[in-house]
Amino acid sequence: MNWFPARPFLALVALLGLAVPALGEETVPPERIAQLVESLGAGDWSEREAATAELKRIGAQAVPALEKAARDHEDLEVRHRAHQILGGFVYTNREFLMSFALLGDEALPRLAEIVGKADAVESALAAEVLGELGSPGALKLLERLATHESPVVQARTASALGLFSCERSLSLLR
Repeated sequence: MNWFPARPFLALVALLGLAVPALGEETVPPERIAQLVESLGAGDWSEREAATAELKRIGAQAVPALEKAARDHEDLEVRHRAHQILGGFVYTNREFLMSFALLGDEALPRLAEIVGKADAVESALAAEVLGELGSPGALKLLERLATHESPVVQARTASALGLFSCERSLSLLR
């Protein structure tokens, strides 16, 4: 059973010129993300602004740390900036959403929220990311998308399911 189907798809995406982070792309170390989150509350305004800009650039990899900071951090400035950064992420932005593939199964809770919405654009993009993840958890979310009312979402889901090499995904395609 192949649970890591992303390489051929990302090669095709690169050939088509679509902007998606490559699998070999370096991930940002969690320690660096934690340092940047703490810098959101720095005494120096320019340091806070630089940390904000870098966390926005990092994107999906920073989401778990930003969510935790927005919810639990003792510094009001850190909580406020974390909320602002999270609010600025656009889940209909293909490049941003595809960067969730770098998080692996850590992205599943956020993707489950997107799948739970009726929005066809977000759901179609989420199906692509789930296909890239290629894990059992991703397959469960794709099962939910397989019955989406939108033909576009159904087509993207079928394409994502085709990346899985297991009996369950094949039965959903029938």
